[in-house]
Amino acid sequence: MKIRELSIKSIIFPPWVWLMGLLAWFSAEIVTFSTALEKIDGGVIVFSFSYYLVQVALILDLILRKRFSLWQIFLVGLIYGILEEAFYIKNPLSLMLLLAIGHSAVTITFPYLLVNYLIPGEKKPFLSPRGYAFSLIYLGLLYFLMAQFLPFVYPDSILLGSALIVFFGFLIHKSSSERVSPGIRQREKIGIILLAILLIILSQQNYLGVILLFSWLIIRRRLASQGDIYFATVSFLTFHFLASFINASADPGKIIINYPVIFLVGLSLLFLLVKKHSQILTPGVKQIQTSGE
Repeated sequence: MKIRELSIKSIIFPPWVWLMGLLAWFSAEIVTFSTALEKIDGGVIVFSFSYYLVQVALILDLILRKRFSLWQIFLVGLIYGILEEAFYIKNPLSLMLLLAIGHSAVTITFPYLLVNYLIPGEKKPFLSPRGYAFSLIYLGLLYFLMAQFLPFVYPDSILLGSALIVFFGFLIHKSSSERVSPGIRQREKIGIILLAILLIILSQQNYLGVILLFSWLIIRRRLASQGDIYFATVSFLTFHFLASFINASADPGKIIINYPVIFLVGLSLLFLLVKKHSQILTPGVKQIQTSGE
């Protein structure tokens, strides 16, 4: 009985990890209209949702175990994106690089911030060695099965992707220190929002505004206070969820099907985030690190 209990504890993730996995999958698949809600079936649950959940669980445990900073979370998000787009979905090089940045933003970094804001409090590493073994074996099986449907046809993506994974892993290892951040000026934050809105209107692609906002946050992370990170997270929900219908490259049929649910989920998350505003920004409450050099 005791061995069975240990086994169960090794592979069942805490509720907040399931929430992060669900948010990551919903943000990367449903909000981007990559997956239509009406097309969700057993295959999507096995090859898509469980893939996100298990990889997110591994990443979250590493974040907690190694006390990753915002910069390190960004880098591990890039590694996640490369693994999915070069080795799982197998996209060409240019698309792989673009989508890797997108995954770092919409699959890892912002969902992580959201979960920490919505479920505050100290979180501890939750995967045992057996849990790591189970997760890695399960992911290996998914990668093997996916290779039967999508063969490797872009060797440049594989080669550069592998090199970047090693490089980003090296940067993660070398980045560890923490510093107090003074905060970004209000007019700069207003300026980046206006620029993102202009970019979305001109391009009719909401994800360009999301990438601009995310790039700004990462570039300015050394100055970003907890209030600035909260501001970026609220802006992310607005541009990525509520403005997701501004997507000229998406299938109009998928927009009609997905957007009502996206809007309700985005509005609910915004409401909860604003409701917790005072708690999130209370001085002395431990928050995420904002730099990692």
